[in-house]
Amino acid sequence: MTEQSPETPLDEPSLERLRADARAVISGDKLSQRACADEAGIAAGTFNAWLAGTYKGDNVKIGGDVAKWLDARRQRNRIRSIVPTPPSFIQTRTAQQVVNVFEFAQTLRDMGLVIGSPGTGKTCAIQYYSAAHPNVFVATMEPAKASTHHLLTELANTLRLSERSVVAISDAVVRRLRDRDALLIIDEAQHLHSAAIDQLRTIHDKARCGVVLVGNESIVSKLGDPQRTPQLAQLYSRFGMRLSLQRPHGRDIDALLKAWEVDDKDEREFLRLVASKPGGLRALTKTMVAATAIAAGAEEKRGMAHLKEAWSRVGAGPIGNS
Repeated sequence: MTEQSPETPLDEPSLERLRADARAVISGDKLSQRACADEAGIAAGTFNAWLAGTYKGDNVKIGGDVAKWLDARRQRNRIRSIVPTPPSFIQTRTAQQVVNVFEFAQTLRDMGLVIGSPGTGKTCAIQYYSAAHPNVFVATMEPAKASTHHLLTELANTLRLSERSVVAISDAVVRRLRDRDALLIIDEAQHLHSAAIDQLRTIHDKARCGVVLVGNESIVSKLGDPQRTPQLAQLYSRFGMRLSLQRPHGRDIDALLKAWEVDDKDEREFLRLVASKPGGLRALTKTMVAATAIAAGAEEKRGMAHLKEAWSRVGAGPIGNS
């Protein structure tokens, strides 16, 4: 592929080379012309006409935009080629505990609660379980979706419902989930208001399906203390299984290090300390990805120096003498 700098003056032969390069990308990456136009920030009709050599406007200007787009794609592909793919789901001790809650709730049509700090593997376990089991529906909440209305709207999107009014959505969700051994998983549930969580209790009761809330420690305050807030006792008592994950288990860390093929004693000790920091297993994975990419970019074997440099970029505080 021709290396064409955006600053290089574009004559007609240069424009033809750019067109050939663009066609090669379209063919090689199996992209549509519209997708390429969107990436390049060019109107689809303009891009198509320019590619065909029939554009009546400023071909040099469009050629410059295409050159920038092609250069950006080359840079992204170069980065992707040296950044490793993290290991796929690992059945760690903690992951199995989370999966057990899902199995319990789905089989017994009960409610479950998984509370854990960031980086303990909750979301990975959700992805694994939902991919491996039928009738599992996952809705991920966020601060902007804390109310009952936003919860129901998110459930409508998750279940692909056409209803739009709150009451209609609630009834449709129940119909979709009722008596089919379904499991509804709410990730990042700590963002929900107490009333929205109570709405999930209502869905569970009416649909006779499993419901599991997954989130961090702050979700507990949304459930209330049944002794201080008796009105929430009905909600609090609904959870048939609760799991609290404070930090990654040592076996979880060892399993991840094995997947990354980390054998050096000093490196393993350093990475165990990384996993003990905020972010847990997620921090360890990000450090390994960055360290491996740094080593690959320098054409070196990954070592302690790369790990420390990676942690300095993605970490949260010093580790030992690093």
